Amino acid sequence: MKALLISILFCLLSMTSATSAAASKGEIVWSLQAALRELNLYNGLVNGAESPELTQAIVAVER
Repeated sequence: MKALLISILFCLLSMTSATSAAASKGEIVWSLQAALRELNLYNGLVNGAESPELTQAIVAVER
């Protein structure tokens, strides 16, 4: 399960504005928040809004 969530997370992180035209920025951010929360890397609100906590969690995954 954890490997699947990590794969999904990397897919979401690699999306460009061209490939994410069908999904709004808020939907993508919400998906990232939810995936990171499942991995216990993000403890903030899952609300589709960017935050410093979300940025820190993404940096942690990229390491």
